[in-house]
Amino acid sequence: MGDIIDPDLALLIADDDSDESYLIENDAIKNELVSLANSV
Repeated sequence: MGDIIDPDLALLIADDDSDESYLIENDAIKNELVSLANSV
């Protein structure tokens, strides 16, 4: 059972600029998406 990838999120991942705060923000977004998916 894989994670559902949001198209906008996929673009952010593809545009990785190796910024630490970016990685933290990306993780927060991913966790939020997973929580939303699990609550349906």
